[in-house]
Amino acid sequence: MTDSYMILRKAFKMYVNRFRYAYFYGAKGEILTEKRMNELIALYPEYYSRFSQQALEEAKRYSKGKIGLDCSGFLTEITGLYGSSAMLYDETVDKTSVQNGKAGYMLYKPGHCGVDIGQKRLPMPPAIMTRCLDIRVLI
Repeated sequence: MTDSYMILRKAFKMYVNRFRYAYFYGAKGEILTEKRMNELIALYPEYYSRFSQQALEEAKRYSKGKIGLDCSGFLTEITGLYGSSAMLYDETVDKTSVQNGKAGYMLYKPGHCGVDIGQKRLPMPPAIMTRCLDIRVLI
């Protein structure tokens, strides 16, 4: 089995179990408690200030007790590599377009990243991806 295969396998397993996870900016694989979510909101006011108090409360209600990941936390989970989406993107060599991408490629746009698990499906919340690159060059 190749590294790319293992990444896809981990990503797909997380996709199948996606209801165990919650996207929460700044989270890196920890169980989301009320305390931890409030800490993340306080740590990243530039991100969370765009949401109303009601939206934050709804997100916290949905996320409580789940495994929290943001996009770079997700990539860390499946690749074992640590870094922000921009750091992961900058460290790669091969870059292509979304149209030319395929399963196993990291999809990136400034501030967000994910992995195509086939047919342009992402195991993370949807976002418009403008560029993608081969995640295997990160291994």
